[in-house]
Amino acid sequence: MKYPLPIDEPVADGMVMTWAPFGEHLGFMVFGFNGDEICGGMKWQDWQVGNPQNKSVHGGVITALLDQSFGAAVFRKIKLEIALATIELRIDYMRPTLPHHDIYCRAVCYRATRQIAFTRGDIFQDDPNKPIAHGVGTFMLHANNTQPPLREYMLEQ
Repeated sequence: MKYPLPIDEPVADGMVMTWAPFGEHLGFMVFGFNGDEICGGMKWQDWQVGNPQNKSVHGGVITALLDQSFGAAVFRKIKLEIALATIELRIDYMRPTLPHHDIYCRAVCYRATRQIAFTRGDIFQDDPNKPIAHGVGTFMLHANNTQPPLREYMLEQ
């Protein structure tokens, strides 16, 4: 699987989002960064299908990919290993996924205060100008006393 757009800071062969077991289980990947923007995605697989008639991926998988990518974008922006909590997540679904086409995500944290971070991003397949979904999210920083096991590249820049 290869990210279909140019990446300023690629991560060799993509890295699985291991800091959250749920994202790791679903196979969410980080392919690299364009500044604070996360370039991620996942392989299309039969078990992700939510609609057996058109074989589109379940909306919950799309939501989870955006949520996890937004969290990664917050880590990239603030450069701290702290616990986050999703306060609000809004997703606009624009079209179903195509069967057997990998799914990609672009996510960015465009503002972070001492307590709250704000994110936005898109899910697409073959063409980023034809998004599957667009989302925005708000995250609480320092949500609890745990420390996620981030990869060093999430904190670099």
